[in-house]
Amino acid sequence: MLTLVDIVVDAPRLGPLTYIWPECLPRPSPGEWALVPVGRRQMIGLIHETRRCKPQALDGIGYTVREVQARVEAIPTITDLHLGLLRFAARYYHRGLGEVVGTMLPGWWRAPTQHRKSPKRKHSPAETLAIEVRNDAQRKGAPSTETYRPKPHVHPLTSDQQTALKTLLAEARPAMLHGATGSGKTRVYEEIIAELGRDRPGRILVLVPEIGLTPQLHARLQERFPQARLGMLHSGLTERQRAKTWIEAATGCLDILIGTRMAVFVPIDDVRLIIVDEEHDNSYKQQEGLRYSARDLAIWRAQSIGARLILGSATPSLETQAQVRSGRIRSVEMRLQATGTQTAQVHLIDLSRERPQEGLAPSLWSRMEATLSGGQQSLVFVNRRGWSPVVSCGACGWINRCRDCDASAVLHQRGSGWRLICHRCGRVEAPPKACPACGNPSLDTLGRGSQRIEEAITRRFPEARVLRVDRDQMTSPKATEAAFDAIRKGRVDIVVGTQMMAKGHDFPNLRTVLVVDADARLHQPDYRGPEQLFALLLQVAGRAGRHPSSSPVENDQAQSVQAGVWIQTHYPEHPLMRAITAPGFDSQKAFWSALLADREQAGLPPYRHLALVRLSHRDAAVVEDAAKAIHRQGNTSRGVRLYPPVPQYPERVANKIRWQVLLESESRSQLHAAVAELDAWMATSTKVDTSIEIDPLGFSG
Repeated sequence: MLTLVDIVVDAPRLGPLTYIWPECLPRPSPGEWALVPVGRRQMIGLIHETRRCKPQALDGIGYTVREVQARVEAIPTITDLHLGLLRFAARYYHRGLGEVVGTMLPGWWRAPTQHRKSPKRKHSPAETLAIEVRNDAQRKGAPSTETYRPKPHVHPLTSDQQTALKTLLAEARPAMLHGATGSGKTRVYEEIIAELGRDRPGRILVLVPEIGLTPQLHARLQERFPQARLGMLHSGLTERQRAKTWIEAATGCLDILIGTRMAVFVPIDDVRLIIVDEEHDNSYKQQEGLRYSARDLAIWRAQSIGARLILGSATPSLETQAQVRSGRIRSVEMRLQATGTQTAQVHLIDLSRERPQEGLAPSLWSRMEATLSGGQQSLVFVNRRGWSPVVSCGACGWINRCRDCDASAVLHQRGSGWRLICHRCGRVEAPPKACPACGNPSLDTLGRGSQRIEEAITRRFPEARVLRVDRDQMTSPKATEAAFDAIRKGRVDIVVGTQMMAKGHDFPNLRTVLVVDADARLHQPDYRGPEQLFALLLQVAGRAGRHPSSSPVENDQAQSVQAGVWIQTHYPEHPLMRAITAPGFDSQKAFWSALLADREQAGLPPYRHLALVRLSHRDAAVVEDAAKAIHRQGNTSRGVRLYPPVPQYPERVANKIRWQVLLESESRSQLHAAVAELDAWMATSTKVDTSIEIDPLGFSG
């Protein structure tokens, strides 16, 4: 009798592959790992199924069944519970199980070279790392009743926090912790971890949307739970660091894992609590390859294993708020700032009445100067990287565009030189010395990015300590954490920051927030635009005045600086702008309710379910024909509306023309059935690059 194994590997559109299991190896089980030949390559695969058969059963099948090369013991076996998560993700997002497995397993562990021995070493690199992790765990000892014994906190819980904690502990149903910015959601996370750990030390999984949030949260939880074993998992770590943290979590050597969206797949046993902090954030949605939502998978994972789930945010997503209305998720609110300070008041600067000077209205310059004189910090929020988003010719109207994309290349200052960088495809080139169309040597720059605003502030306040926080400047997690640490410790006077500054950070001396370019996103065509802009403005406004004034400058001017937020806009009467300035928690909820009503009336998520088929090809006619063919093929699906194919904005990226076909249905099951039919047809009938996105965040990108 032969033992056959079906193994999945990380390869697009490749189903389980059948291999012969060597009789010299122990009998395999689903969830174990093996090194197998795939074409001319070697790959690490996950055993999906096993069966026994007679050798004669392989006669006449038309191909040679190859043999497994080795069993991989360094990677822990995946249990049925975790296999269930992987299979669900594969079904829901219409990807092969091998691709989901590849997303789950760090690249270091997938590399065959890490699993090979040599005459010079007793163990493979993977075995060496697994032994290292095991030895570390033995030195630290097993979890005990002291694991989650918290270090006493210097401040008692506020009444809001006490009520929230009591409500969260009273019922195991999934909960949305809707806390105003500065209300102390992290403190509530700490207390519920401590309470759940009193009876038995289960595992805790904490998801955050940004790499920059992990060090701060890790340090805080480690200080509060000095006996707990914590780990961080995110893309800013080295390949080996990610591999080590993953194996520590998967083998039970960690008590608390803090990570970005990739951490949702880590096969941790005995998870008692899953926290999704800043659950509204778009960063939880993977935009390449397996386009999964870590928030949605966290919800499914918690429900499937009976773990508690907390979705925390000051600006909950409309999807989560709709789940609250349906009763599937309960709402727990915290309305007041934990420090006892009043929420910073939001003001609008009408740009029809104040002419900007170097991008900022005169009143913003005055406010920044007063804050600087008072020894306190200002944040100038400008959500555009680079120097200028557009380079143009005033003589003939020429506008610089990326050669490979239908998008403007952004002017960046690099040291003493200048570069045009496409934020779509990454193309970098030198700017022209004269207009390519008419030869005009005087080119104009339109708009202001973070570099240009920083330069203007440095010139206006030469004595100020100015720090720019954007993805051009913060090139590594270490640099990002150093920048945030400098702000927290008061070594910075003025911060020029992009969206990196809007999420979850607590800066004690930050009193003034100035928003430069809110209008840039006010009229974006995507239906999620108002929700996203409202959340962004509330989040960035919440950085101001979270603590009582602690200015080191002792004078009357310092005492007069009150926490505040100033947003400059050409549209002060816009409903969103009026809503952002309306005081109170209930005003914000009223705006979200209005957005939900609009979505329901328009038949948009969360009241309808969407899927996008995206297509790309270098030939415009080929991709258009393929999109039309998909539309014709899908018209027969019942209960699903198929919209005519349209170009995706921007239409050309990296020299490929992009089209898309939108599917919509009231029934999630009918939508998935239609998508599955299209996916099967495309696998054999479409020659262009295609991808399927379930629950798309938008129609552009």
